[in-house]
Amino acid sequence: MADIDKARCYVHAHGNLWERVLWDYLFAGGILERVHAFLFPYKNPDGGWGHGLEHDIMAPLSNSLVVPM
Repeated sequence: MADIDKARCYVHAHGNLWERVLWDYLFAGGILERVHAFLFPYKNPDGGWGHGLEHDIMAPLSNSLVVPM
């Protein structure tokens, strides 16, 4: 199995849903708007990001460390 296949299997087994959609966009011809749609629920009214966007920061409050690229 190629390294890229191992990486895909890992992301799809352990990643958040938005990470799996991002993988599909970056490596499998996915649609950018779909990535935006899956990120939207993590966005707070103040424009920040929270609600477990990152695995190790599960707080719902906005955090400057949680910035999607």
